[in-house]
Amino acid sequence: MNVGAILKQLFAAYPNTAISEATVAMYLRMLQDIPPMQLQLAVDQAVATSRFLPTVAELREVLRNLQAPA
Repeated sequence: MNVGAILKQLFAAYPNTAISEATVAMYLRMLQDIPPMQLQLAVDQAVATSRFLPTVAELREVLRNLQAPA
């Protein structure tokens, strides 16, 4: 799975949020350095716990927390 497909899942999970082409482009640019399997884990966790669309920074924080258990 690629970053674009993972982001489609993320945006689909928040149907009441308006997502512009510029937003999609920014998420793609800012998250492309994360391996897809790791990004998928972060997105799954964020969707399970976030009431609102997580920002790029929030997704990166979720990933850091998944990689460094307490």
